[in-house]
This record gives sequence, structure tokens and C-alpha cells, in this order.
Amino acid sequence: MISLTTEPYASIAEADQYFDPENHLYADEWWASTEVGSKAKLTTPFASATQNLVFTSLVEGFDTNLIHVAIEDNPYAPDVVVSYDGGYKINILIEEGVTTATAMKDILNANEEVAALLVVTFPTGGDGSGFLEEMSSQYLSGGVDPDPMRLGTKAPALAFATRKINNLPFNGELVSLTQANAFPRKFRKRGAVGDSDDCYVIQTTVPIEVKAACCEEALAIMKYGNTPRFHLQKEGVRSYAFGVQGLRESFNGMSKEGSMISGEAMNLLRPYMRRKYRMAK
Repeated sequence: MISLTTEPYASIAEADQYFDPENHLYADEWWASTEVGSKAKLTTPFASATQNLVFTSLVEGFDTNLIHVAIEDNPYAPDVVVSYDGGYKINILIEEGVTTATAMKDILNANEEVAALLVVTFPTGGDGSGFLEEMSSQYLSGGVDPDPMRLGTKAPALAFATRKINNLPFNGELVSLTQANAFPRKFRKRGAVGDSDDCYVIQTTVPIEVKAACCEEALAIMKYGNTPRFHLQKEGVRSYAFGVQGLRESFNGMSKEGSMISGEAMNLLRPYMRRKYRMAK
């Protein structure tokens, strides 16, 4: 029974277990899909928590690792100067022994140029009562770009893989005519005569091979399913070239629409598609 919603053969938790780094190689894309990015940070390295400030970029991303901060004893203190030298530099001017972390935190957060880049707070246990010291230029670190093409793709990839599996020509029959997926199935026993339930082995759960195939195909979808190369293969394009006569293409003569991407998934599913496949139980 066709449904507009798909219950995947394998859950995200099962796929996470299947793609555990100790259990599966080459599954970086699966774990990248949970990457939500992170904001670059810098904590000043002074001895007391009361002296320190924490600088946190406003946005997630690798580029924010290029923001750097320097603190210098300067007669024009207290002040802050923002410049750009391949990354934003925040030069903090203090009067040693006079400028407190609290005073400079307020100055930094009130500065429009600084406020557009980051927020300044105290570390755990710090109250800003201590005096700032000089600090050579140091970069924020830990910024990681979120990948919007990967975020939240695990569940849709498993559902899409399930729909692709459902379209394959499996042997046997559905256990129930109202079930939405191709599995579980019932298979005629070897040598069985007649058409009663005694002549069949009836699956009560989805086979582990089908769950594994769903995981493999979901990973392949995340890796290759939206690439230009796969779109060409799906359309049956064997080769193409540009010349004086424009674009020239050659085709395989058959579309790969709906076909499985993962060879490993097909290896797991192929026994269930053999014409003479019979359950021995």
C-alpha cells in the first residue's frame, strides 16, 4: 500500500549503531550530518579568573577563527581599536593596574564594531574585578561551519532509501496487503504444495540484511545522491562534450531513475530477488 509518509526500515539509532566508527569505515558523511557548527572562542590566559575575559564569535564558522585579540598597555587607554588584516583584529588598550576586566568588558560590548563580531563575557568563577594584563595577539579557535546540506538529513535519507528498496522486484509476497513497505514478506517453503499458511515461512520482523541495506543506501544518498555526476547517470548520460556544434551527449539508452546507488546495499538485498529463492525453514 503506497503511503505519502515512509517508516524507514532502520531507525536513526540503528543506523548510528551500524555506522559506529568501530564498526564501519568510510562513514564520515553519516556523522557529518549531525554537525551543527560551533562558534570560535578565546579566553584570556591570566592567572586569576577575576582577570579574564571570554570572547565568543556571534556566528558559527571556520572564518571566525581568524578573529584575533591583543591587549597592550597604552597611554590612550581605556579604548579599543578594530582593524582588518586578513581577519578582524581587536586591539584592546589598557592601563595596567588600573583597567579592570569589568570596565573593559563594558567598553567592548558597547563598541559597534566589536559587537558585530563577538560577545564578551566572564569565565566561570570570574567577576571582572581583577586587572587586565598585556597579551600578545591571539586568535579565536574552535569555529566550525555548519553544513546546511547535511543538517537533519539522516531521517530523510533513511526514508528515501526505504522507498528505493520498496521498488525492487522481490520474491515472495507481502505478509499483509495493507503494509506500506515491501518487508516483512512471506516465502513459500521448499517443496511446499498448496496455498495455506503452512506452506509459507512468514517473517514477523524486517530482516537484518534489509535494515543494513537501508543504512548503506542512506549513506550513499547522502554522499552521491545530489551530485552532478549522479544526476547525469540517472538521466542515462554516458558522455558529453562541448564543441563548435554545441553540446553533444551520448546516452546508455536506459534511465537510472529509481535505481539503487549502493552496491553493498544491492549485495545484501540480492538473495531476496532471486526468482527461485525459497525459504528452507
